[in-house]
Amino acid sequence: MTQPVTSNLTKIYWFKAAVFSLFVFTSMIACIHYSVNYNPAALLSTGIFSLVLVIVYIYLAIRLTRKITAAPDGLIIEYLLTKRQIIINYDDITHVENIRVNGNRENALFPSFRSLAIEISTGENLSINESDFNNYDDLKEAIRRNRFHLE
Repeated sequence: MTQPVTSNLTKIYWFKAAVFSLFVFTSMIACIHYSVNYNPAALLSTGIFSLVLVIVYIYLAIRLTRKITAAPDGLIIEYLLTKRQIIINYDDITHVENIRVNGNRENALFPSFRSLAIEISTGENLSINESDFNNYDDLKEAIRRNRFHLE
């Protein structure tokens, strides 16, 4: 019986989240400031833009801030903001593939990284990115061992 492996989010993940949060906040303030001070007629369109930006932000924050545990009895995904848990039995996983996502080769801002693509029998897909988790290799190996009953 193998020990559970729980994901550990990287500092880069938290940095990206902080930068995106700052971008959303600054964009909203700029839109409101522009529409109130310079063009009151644009208040509706900038308000709608700000609302859409906040909705996208909330959706991404809820969906991407998660803890993944590769336990012997299944894959447990816990969304940290909502505390919602999803348990995926290893028998429900139909396909697991390790994919290399190539970044911009000329610019080190977007380096390439590996992603574990997991297809579930319900038709849903789960992606675990190397750039988001410090222990990506441990998670990947634990999922492989448990999925194929290797230990």
